[in-house]
Amino acid sequence: MKINEELSSNKQHTGFAKDIAFVALANIIAAALQFLRLPILTRWLDDTSLYGTWSLIWVTITLVSYIAALGLGVSTVRFLATETDKDKIRENFYSVLFTVLAAAAFFAFLLTITSGPFSSYILKDSSHSNLVKLASIMIATQCLSQICFAFFRTFRQMKFFAAFIAGKAIVETSLMVVFWIFGWDITGVIIAFIASGTLSILISLIIILRQIGFKFPRFTLINSYLKYGLPLIPATIILWIIHSSDRYMIGIFMEARDVGLYSGAYSLSNIIILFAGSLGMVLLPIISKLYDNGDLEQTRKYLKYSLKSIMMLSIPAAFGLSILATPLLRILTPDDYISGNTVIPYITSGLVVFAFYQICIYTIYLVKKNMWIVVLLSISAVLNILFNLLLIPYLGIIGAAVATLVSYGILGVITVLVSSRYLKFDINIVFMIKSVSASAIMSLIIWWLNPAGIGMIVLAVLLGIIIYLVTLFLLKGISRYEIKLFRTSISGIFKGSINKV
Repeated sequence: MKINEELSSNKQHTGFAKDIAFVALANIIAAALQFLRLPILTRWLDDTSLYGTWSLIWVTITLVSYIAALGLGVSTVRFLATETDKDKIRENFYSVLFTVLAAAAFFAFLLTITSGPFSSYILKDSSHSNLVKLASIMIATQCLSQICFAFFRTFRQMKFFAAFIAGKAIVETSLMVVFWIFGWDITGVIIAFIASGTLSILISLIIILRQIGFKFPRFTLINSYLKYGLPLIPATIILWIIHSSDRYMIGIFMEARDVGLYSGAYSLSNIIILFAGSLGMVLLPIISKLYDNGDLEQTRKYLKYSLKSIMMLSIPAAFGLSILATPLLRILTPDDYISGNTVIPYITSGLVVFAFYQICIYTIYLVKKNMWIVVLLSISAVLNILFNLLLIPYLGIIGAAVATLVSYGILGVITVLVSSRYLKFDINIVFMIKSVSASAIMSLIIWWLNPAGIGMIVLAVLLGIIIYLVTLFLLKGISRYEIKLFRTSISGIFKGSINKV
């Protein structure tokens, strides 16, 4: 069956693809800059222990920021996606913004007054207390950025959204380079993040003010938003445990140097999350509107093709990163980090399976059964902690990577099972088998080429992409119509119009 028989509106579907392409392009730019930041940071902080210290500060700020946001970013997208009354939009958006600002200030104050114990027991260096105090400002910039960006997601203003993702990454990286040249330490990294976040918030608010104006909110519906968002906080904490607690445990059982090695490899693997993240930013507002309007068939189709798209990209990326791990780390980091290559196959495989959770969880958002999210993540987090405790003392950072793979794998499977109780859609197992087969063929050829040096790696990647796509097409994993639709979507981005397919 052709896609045009399965999707009632080609224009709507192509618009969806265009939105994804905008966000994906921005995320590709951000990911490329993240690759650039990896050699900057690992050479700037020339001791692996210093890079490990920065990694621990960053994962802590990430956790606290998610808590301080009170789940209101997701609430904004979920409830305002179908709203057209400007007065209601203005009231609810500013209610959320001021509530999050107050919460962020409170948590920043808490981190500031506990900076001493945090530095002594977590960073294992009391002299880093001032760094933690400075980093607490990042809580406010991270939280307010979430809410401003949620506004653009909600109303599908993806050009703005994508521009801010790319722009923020460009400013961060540019400032890091400047501070690196002037010989600053970790302080320069933190200031770069604070400055880029502040700039993106100010520009976002100027655009939002022009669209909806300003009126101090009465907080009339904030309780409804909090009722939806607050149950997501435990889920956020637990998800952070799954994503980041391994670095704390490595720090406890091993040394800051080992945290640096693991973090360097994890940063390289994070490109896998790029694909699901790009699509997810666009998907939730669309399926929320479709579901609320009673269009379950279209909702299922968007979920189906979203998962297929993610797997089509993330599976070969996992294979490719695993094969190219050593030459990439040799180019991007000092020699001390190359031993981290052994964990990349485990981490990338785990992140591929994690995509099942990232897509299927939207079903639970739609039916407002948010407590299921806490249950699912709790199971995965407990397993993650147990496996880390058991494996890290014996296997080191490889043990942490195995724990990540197991916890992500179980989370993906049980999320599919639970979400199917409420809204079942085709997860297309046959396609995934074809994608794995095409990726294996691609990887064998890249392994045989054994590229070394940035030029050869780029050529190997380009050749690998061609081999993968041709093999997948021959295996009938993608149709001619899907290729034509993709070309039409890309053409629409650059021409500013949507051509008929």
